[in-house]
Order: sequence, then C-alpha cells, then structure tokens
Amino acid sequence: MTLVALFTMSTSTWADEVTIGDPTSTSSNSNLPGYSLNDYALSQQIYTADEIGTSGTITALTMWLKNNSSYARNYNIYMKEVSVSSFADGNSWVSMTESNLVASGTLNNGIQTPVETTFTLTTPFEYSGTGNLVICFQDATGSWSSGAASVIMDVAGNQAIYAYRDGTVYDVTNPGVTGTLLAKKSVVKLDITSSSKVEISEDKSEASFDMPAYDATLEYDIVRNLASNTTLDVLINDEVIEADSRLCIVEDAETGDYMPIHTLSFSLTDNVEQKTLTAQEALDAGLKLVYYLLDDEENWIKVQTDPETGLPVDLEPDQVYCVTLMATNDSEYYGGETAPSFTLTTVEGFELEIPSKSFATFYKDKPLYVEKEYAELYTVSSVVGDKAYLSDVIEVAPTETPLLVYNNSEDTQYIVLIPAESEPNVALTVAPEFKGTLTSMSMPGSDDETTYYGCNKHDFVRIDDPGYVDANRCWIEISNSNARTLQIVFSDLTGVKEVKEVREVNDGDFYDLNGRKVNQPKRKGVYIQNGRKVIVK
Repeated sequence: MTLVALFTMSTSTWADEVTIGDPTSTSSNSNLPGYSLNDYALSQQIYTADEIGTSGTITALTMWLKNNSSYARNYNIYMKEVSVSSFADGNSWVSMTESNLVASGTLNNGIQTPVETTFTLTTPFEYSGTGNLVICFQDATGSWSSGAASVIMDVAGNQAIYAYRDGTVYDVTNPGVTGTLLAKKSVVKLDITSSSKVEISEDKSEASFDMPAYDATLEYDIVRNLASNTTLDVLINDEVIEADSRLCIVEDAETGDYMPIHTLSFSLTDNVEQKTLTAQEALDAGLKLVYYLLDDEENWIKVQTDPETGLPVDLEPDQVYCVTLMATNDSEYYGGETAPSFTLTTVEGFELEIPSKSFATFYKDKPLYVEKEYAELYTVSSVVGDKAYLSDVIEVAPTETPLLVYNNSEDTQYIVLIPAESEPNVALTVAPEFKGTLTSMSMPGSDDETTYYGCNKHDFVRIDDPGYVDANRCWIEISNSNARTLQIVFSDLTGVKEVKEVREVNDGDFYDLNGRKVNQPKRKGVYIQNGRKVIVK
C-alpha cells in the first residue's frame, strides 16, 4: 500500500540529525576525544540505541570542541555496534579492526568557545538501530600539543574509557592497557540517512501516522517490521533447529577453508499474511542473511559473508554464530531485521576417504560418531592368533578409542567423524594390543620380541622396518607373533558372525605403512605391494 502527500518536490529518503546531549553545555573534558599533552591517545564512548532512536546509514559525526590555543591532532575514528551499554572495567575495551574504520582527519582549533566540528565519514556506517554504538577515537599524531576538550554530558554508568601515552600508537584491536573509566561522554550529533518507510507492527488495512513537516513530496511504503511481524527459522539438512545447535565443519585439504558438512538454509514466516517464504523467495524479496559472531568479550559482531556460499568468511571451529535476516534498500514489503536465531556453534569434523568395503583407522581425544548409513565404527575387541576380532558396531565411541572406520558401500566415500556433545555411557572392550596416537610418531620395525601391524584397508599387515605413523592413526602391537597378516573378523554378541575371506592383495598397487594407496613410491621407505614388503632406497 502506498500513500502520497502532495507538496512541491520529491524525495524517497531523508537525513535525520540526532543530537545526543546539550551542545551549549559549559562542561568539558580534555580526555575526550583524546588527551593531547601526550603523543598518542585512545578513547571509546558508548551511545545507546534508545539515545539514537533510529536506524540507517551514519554519514557524519559532529562534536563540539574548545581549546586555549591552536593545535592539530590526527584522528582515526572507528564505529561498532555492540550489546553492552557501559564499560565493566578498565580492560573492557571493544576490539576494533580496519573494517570498523569510518573516517580519518585532523582536528584544528584555536579558540576558547566551543566549535562545531564535523567529520564526514569516508565509509558510512550501517546502524541497525538494535544495538548500542561504540565510537572509538585513535589519536595517531605522534607529538604533543596544547590540550583540547570536548563538550560533555553526565551519564549513568561508565560509558567512556580513555588512555594516553608517549612512544607508540595504540593498537585498536587490542589496546593492551588498563584505561580510565568515566561516567561522562562527549556531546555528539549523528547524521543518519533513513529509508522513507513507515513500519507497522500489526496487520492493518489502513495506516495512520504523523506526516513529517517538510515542504516535499514524500512517498511512504507501508512495510512489515521483520522483528515483530516475521519468524526466522534456520534449517540444517532441511530440519528446523529449535534450540541452540552445533554445526559440523570440515577442512578442505587443498584450500584450508572450512565448510559445513550439512546443508544450511532458512525460511521466513510472514505472520501478517500467514505465509512462509523459502530462502530464495526471501532473497528475491530484498532480504539478506546476516551472520553475527560472538567475540571474546561476549559481543555480537557482524561478519563478512562469502558472496558465492553465503557463509561467513574465516569460518573456524569453536565459533558461536547467530543469524538474522535484514531488509535491504531493494525490499518493498519488509523493513528492519529479524530477531536473532538460535546459536550455531561450529565443531570440527574429521573426514576420511575410504574405498568400498574397506577400513581406515582413527584415534582422537573426543567422543565420535558417524551419520551415514554406510559408515560403521568398530574397535578391535580381541586379538587371537592371526585374527583381529571386531566389536559390535559402535554408535558413539568414547574419547581416545582406537577405531576402525568401515565403508560398507559399493563406492569410495568421504566419511566424516563428528565429535559428540558428551561421553557415551557404554562399556566397550578394547584389545590392549590395539593402540592409537594423537601425534605423528616413529614406529620401530618388528623384531623377535614385538611385532607391529598396520591396516592396509582390508587386514593388518606386519611392519618389518622402522617408519612413521601419522597423527590420529592406529596399529596393533603383539609380543612374539609370527603371523604376516592379521585377518579382520566381524563378530556379534555370541561370537563369530562372519569370517571374511582372506584377501591376497595382488592388484600391484603400492601402500604405505598407514594403509594409504601410493600411485608410485617417490620417497625412500618401506611400502607394501601384493602383500609383500618393498624397500625403496
């Protein structure tokens, strides 16, 4: 629905000027925005969402400054949206990065009466209107000058923090100093360009609102507020998450980037029209998916997303995210931003490439499970003579259980072992001869006293010469064994269920001592070919 007020000129957006505090106040403080009698200074000040009272693009920052004599200070200005409304202590600096830099410039002043000084932001700041705004001033001048002071206001709580020194400029990512707290802050004015949309919080067939008193033609789009009129659902493998959840990610061996093993998507329910939009329909409606990362200071930080995948860049394990949908300028029917989703905590999964009907060993200091129907977890429950008997299929393997991961499909598969949230309550018998390592280690060759066996995907084969075992791999270690091969045997609760046919691996391929296929040995070492040891010198 569109309402038009007829005046003399047309516009679709307007710039609000939000002044916080009284510019005519006689109170001032020389520590804000920075103490200039030292070479360098740093300050941060918090302005609450209630004080700002709107959302939009901040394009300029104005302060009122005075000074007893002429000076010139070089400032970098940063902005960031946070959840905190005050600084808890002198070490509660809000970490800034280059992405938070909005302006750089020089302050010049030389009179005792306050001067209105405006910074035009070279990088306008997108303010959602839901969080509080931190403005950080980094004085990078490198020399001292006569003190400047900003007009200030008294506030409830410590909403300003500052520090100053000689020698080196402060690192805004981690100042590394204990600052001084103030229950005061600078009087400021923010120029905020807002969309010319009126949001309604309930379904209405008619709209009523106060018309701004401008001599202009103003066109209002009646839009729904995403925060109050919609519900965002995040889906993992097409299942809606209904509580804080985990997102398993694996590292790409070639690029080193992490990617989820599950399909991550979303849907949006419009509670006014009683309809649900798919992810693509929501994007087509001018909405964009926004990720927020919980930082070390318990602040939610908006992060950059990859335009191709729509996922956060620099995705890593042990991160906590929440998701929102935000209306862009292209959105015709929606405005604002949805309430945050349940949190998603990233956990690292461990991917193994395993041929059809083959095994791989794995050992980790985490409880593990697999999801795919063709993937099965076992351990070796006993070693008798030339046979290694398997346990029953393990649903969740306890921490530091030496495992055999079996691909029970007809094709080569990438099987992911996923860390469980807690230790399983199971009584699992593991043969003392079956061992694992968390780190890469040297492996002595077999001798008259001890025989070592490595898995070649189908059985365990004797290791005669010294070599290395990769991290997170397993082997069998037996005293006084003459067997060249230990046959892997599946068993059930009553004993032997099926004995695999002993396989003579005569395919001509080479395998290393970890059971991995090698196209053509190029390094010196010991390899297995057709069940026999081959030494490359």
